[in-house]
Amino acid sequence: MKGPSQPLQARRLTVTFALVLLVSLMVFAAASIVAIDHVQRTGLDTSLVASANAATAFVDVKDGAIRIDGDDRRQFLSVLGVNTSGAVLDARGADALSSEANIPPGVLGVGNERDVRFRDAGTGDGSVRIVSVPVVRDHAVVGSVVVWRPNNWVALFDRNLLIAFAIAALVLCAIAMIAGSRIAERALEDAFERQRRFTADASHELRVPLAVLRAESEFALQRQRSPHEYQAALKTVLGEADRIEALVADLLAAARAESKPVSLEPTTDVSSLLNAVVHRFVPLASAASVQLVTAIEPALLTRADGEELTRAFNAIVHNAVKFARTAVTCRAERVGDRIRIDISDDGAGFTPDALLHGFERFWRDDAARSPGSGTGLGLAIGRAVVESAGGAVTLANDEHGAVVTCTLPAA
Repeated sequence: MKGPSQPLQARRLTVTFALVLLVSLMVFAAASIVAIDHVQRTGLDTSLVASANAATAFVDVKDGAIRIDGDDRRQFLSVLGVNTSGAVLDARGADALSSEANIPPGVLGVGNERDVRFRDAGTGDGSVRIVSVPVVRDHAVVGSVVVWRPNNWVALFDRNLLIAFAIAALVLCAIAMIAGSRIAERALEDAFERQRRFTADASHELRVPLAVLRAESEFALQRQRSPHEYQAALKTVLGEADRIEALVADLLAAARAESKPVSLEPTTDVSSLLNAVVHRFVPLASAASVQLVTAIEPALLTRADGEELTRAFNAIVHNAVKFARTAVTCRAERVGDRIRIDISDDGAGFTPDALLHGFERFWRDDAARSPGSGTGLGLAIGRAVVESAGGAVTLANDEHGAVVTCTLPAA
C-alpha cells in the first residue's frame, strides 16, 4: 500500500499545526476577555462604592430622619462627577435627593440594608450598575445612598475585544499556515532525504558482500575443484556471511536505539560495565598490538538499561581499538551529578569531516571505506543509546588522538 505523498503530508502537518494554534489562541482570548471583564467590573464597583461612601459623609440626619439642604445638593453632585448618577433615599426608600430627574427602574426598589448591596438594572443600552450604601446614625439605618453608572460599555468593550482577538487569531493562523507549510515541506524533505540516503547506504553495504558471495559461489561451481579450493571458497563465503550478519545486527541496534527509549528504572553500575566491555576487546586489541588502559572510578551508578549501554560502549570502544596505533584509554569519573566517560585512542584523530558527520549512520571517512572498515554505525548507535538514557556524546581531538566523551546522569 502506497503511503501519502510528501506534499499531502506537509499539508496535513500544516493544517494540524494551524488548528492547534487557532484553538490555543481562542482559549487564550477567552481567558483574557474573562480576566479583563472581571477587572473592569471590579473597578466599576470600587469606583461606585467610593462615590457612595463620600456622599454618605455629608448627609445630614435630624431626629432620626434625613434632611437635605442646598449645600447638600451641591456637594452631592460634585462627589458624583460627570458619568455617575445617584440618589439619597430615606428610611422608607423614598427619593430625598437625586441627581437625575428620571431615576432608572430598580433604583427606588433598593432597600435600606446594613450591608453594601450591588445589583444590575435595565437591559441593552439602558443597563446600569447600582450600588447601595446604608446611612447609619447612632447604630440605626436612616436611609441609603444609591449610586449607579451605565455598564453597557463593558459588554461592548468585551465584544470589540473578542472581534479583535478573532481577527488577530485568523491572521496569525494564515501566517502560520504559510510559514508552517514551508517549514513542514523543508522538514519532510530532510526526513525523506535522510531515509533515501539511509536506504541507499544500507543497500550499498549489503550489495558488496552479496556480490562476493555470488561470485565466489559461481566460481566454485564452474568446474570440479579440489577440497582445498572448496574450503577456501567456503571461508570467503563464511566471512561475507559474518559481515552481513554484523551489518544486520548493527541496523537493528541503530533502529532500536533511536525508536525505543532506554528504561530509566534499573540502576546500572557503569564502572563494572565499562570494565567488562574493555575486557571483551582484549583479544582484538592484542592481535592489533594495542594496549588497553583503564582509569575507572568504582561504583559509578546511573539509571539506565545495562544491556543497551553495553551495546553503546561496545561500539565506541570497538571504533577506538580499530583506529588506535598503540593504546586505547578508558577513563570514568563522577563530576557533580554527572558521570563522565572518556574513551580515547592514539590514532590519527578525527578529521574535520568526521567531527561534523561522525554520528551520521553509515558515514565514514573516505580513507576508511574498505571492506574491513566496519559498517559506519558504531558512533550512531552509541549516541542514540546514551542520549536516550539522558546523557550526551561528543567527539573531539587532543594531543594524542581521538576522544569520545560520554556523560550520563548519576544515580
